[in-house]
Amino acid sequence: MKKIKLKYPLENLTEITLRRPKVKDLLEVDQLQGLPEAEKELLMFEKLTGISKEILKELDIYDYSQLQKAYQSFLS
Repeated sequence: MKKIKLKYPLENLTEITLRRPKVKDLLEVDQLQGLPEAEKELLMFEKLTGISKEILKELDIYDYSQLQKAYQSFLS
């Protein structure tokens, strides 16, 4: 798990905990055909954080990029 402290917090969200992905997470998201990659990524983050994609969409791009970096660190 990784904790990401938001530089630009939302009202009730100042930190996000991202759990390590499992193969089943990847398979579930990968089955969603016809969606853009950015939408699939957002759905993966919803699964790994427990935070709805509607809330994640409101993140500042800087904080979202920190979420992306944390996710990538699990894959390397």
